[in-house]
Amino acid sequence: MKEFKILIAEDDDLNRRNLAELLASCGYEVTAVADGRQALENYVQDVYDLVVTDLRMPNMDGLELLKQIKELNAEQLVILVTGFGSVQTAVDAMKMGALDYITKPLKDDLVRITVARALSFA
Repeated sequence: MKEFKILIAEDDDLNRRNLAELLASCGYEVTAVADGRQALENYVQDVYDLVVTDLRMPNMDGLELLKQIKELNAEQLVILVTGFGSVQTAVDAMKMGALDYITKPLKDDLVRITVARALSFA
């Protein structure tokens, strides 16, 4: 079975650590960074099957990160995560190419299902 590589961009230390631990416990290889700029730097240096990004972050927000990643690789799978969900933001993210959009507080089962579904396209 292929070991999938996931890049996480989340500015909240506790949320980043919890999400990374959850996905690692599912057998994924996880890289977790604190903002969009760091995520983009990692992205251009490595290959990831999935990017999971928070919407609101310093230096570069999740929508800008999504835009930059899609310019580099239109096929890249991206999931946006936010505590500030709105219908318009979800629509904007999907129009920009996000595969899915989930709101905080994150529920472990929902994260597992959403990530597994996303990786079924990889």
